[in-house]
Amino acid sequence: MELRTARFAPATDPLDTFLAALGDQADVVLAFGGYDLADRPDVIEALHTHFPQALVLGCSTAGEIHGTEVSDGTLAVAAIRLHHSTARFASAPIASPEDSYAAGAAIARQLNAPDLKGVFLVSEGLAVNNSALVRGVNEHLVAGAVVTGGFAADPGRFVRTWVLHEGTMKSGFVTAVGFCGERFRMGHGCHSGMEVFSAERRVTRSRDNVLLELDGRPALDVYKEYLGPYAAQLPTSGLLFPFSMRSDAAAEKSLVRTVIGVNEEERSMVVAGDIPEGSVVRLMRANFDRVVDAASVAAHGALQTLPIAGDTLSVAISCLGRRFVLGDRVDDEAEAALGALPTGTRQIGFYSYGEIAPHIQGACDLHNQTMTMVTIAETE
Repeated sequence: MELRTARFAPATDPLDTFLAALGDQADVVLAFGGYDLADRPDVIEALHTHFPQALVLGCSTAGEIHGTEVSDGTLAVAAIRLHHSTARFASAPIASPEDSYAAGAAIARQLNAPDLKGVFLVSEGLAVNNSALVRGVNEHLVAGAVVTGGFAADPGRFVRTWVLHEGTMKSGFVTAVGFCGERFRMGHGCHSGMEVFSAERRVTRSRDNVLLELDGRPALDVYKEYLGPYAAQLPTSGLLFPFSMRSDAAAEKSLVRTVIGVNEEERSMVVAGDIPEGSVVRLMRANFDRVVDAASVAAHGALQTLPIAGDTLSVAISCLGRRFVLGDRVDDEAEAALGALPTGTRQIGFYSYGEIAPHIQGACDLHNQTMTMVTIAETE
């Protein structure tokens, strides 16, 4: 595998210089860009023209990662030339959250192949039921293929997100690249670094991703008791106090669910992902050092699932809520992630509205508030 990465800043960088830095041959191009690039369609058009035979996949972000730096309003790109593998593209529309399961199933059906080894997926970030999309992929994809990716974002505006589709930036789509071949390798790791601080509460009433009751009480009332003065800053402060969720009290696997909205009249909360009745939750809070350390833990996880040799791409996908915690020191997270990988690894990535990867192994899960690391390589 041959690999080149580059970052384009529309205000300062010549477009032709940026394209030249990516070389002139690629089979797959990953591109993560600032929301406002929607006003510069010529940039994406030029990328497609430069790589006419490549599969181009990407989305809008809440911050672009290139190497150890995080920026806004730029385009972070990786051009991948495969030596021993092949790649296939898939897409499906999502007009509303009710379409999410069917879209995930459609992506799986389009990519299924006996030698499918890995899938990288990006989706519309707002008009989507994240959990249903992931479930649709899992229930229809060939066994053994690793699925990773994330949900498009805008910089905390929650207004409009886009994915790259047929050479343009469009809302309302999920797209994916499937990698096939015995020599293809996809590693993955994810970690939040958030610390649990509350007693465990049972979800006694919910509706998809709307949390209505905890232990028989209005969920928002319980949540506010824990938040104290931060309750007045909801829903923004919800990004700092997510839930750790287990399917039941005996389950070992826990997933993070972020609060993204509140309904004062209903005394309920909207979370990023389904939160089923009968599951148990505990509140979590952010700690700067633990959040940064989590990036290194996630990178080590990717190494454990993929011993790396030769050219390797690291795709770092971090939740917007983590960026709020890190503030002006957001570069520390990207540096910790890349620093845990072998010398010579190239890294791009983005801040998202949700991350996709197996919890440890097996089927993919929906994550919130994690740093999710994806490594892409071929064995020689």
